[in-house]
Amino acid sequence: MQQVIKVISLPCRAVSLALGLLCSIVSYSQSSDYFLKTSDDEMAIELSQGRLNVNIKLSFSAASKYDYLIIERSDGSQSGFSQCKYLKFENNTPDSVVISKTDEYPVTMARDVFYRVRTFTKEGASRIYPSVRLPGIRSENKHP
Repeated sequence: MQQVIKVISLPCRAVSLALGLLCSIVSYSQSSDYFLKTSDDEMAIELSQGRLNVNIKLSFSAASKYDYLIIERSDGSQSGFSQCKYLKFENNTPDSVVISKTDEYPVTMARDVFYRVRTFTKEGASRIYPSVRLPGIRSENKHP
């Protein structure tokens, strides 16, 4: 018994349009504006703009293993980060901890600013987490 398989041919343009739409939806939904949470729930960072400053909220699920951390920022690009805040963990720090800090001297509110966290464990290992974008006041109107 022989089976006949029909191949449906879609125009190449329709396939590329559907693929482009799917990719744009996925990239928009994975945006790292204002908030980032690691897949292992080890660290989360949330940014918010104050009147003249930036509020930074960090959450850790295993803070007792860290010696210190550095919050870094970059103005407008995801390269050229510089130290913004330095935090030293106490020896008796509990595992679950929420830390709130304020960047009193943000680079600018008119352009996008990127913040990231660099952690250092008590054993000396370091980890740099992906950056989080804080959209500038003017650029927020340009994005949907």
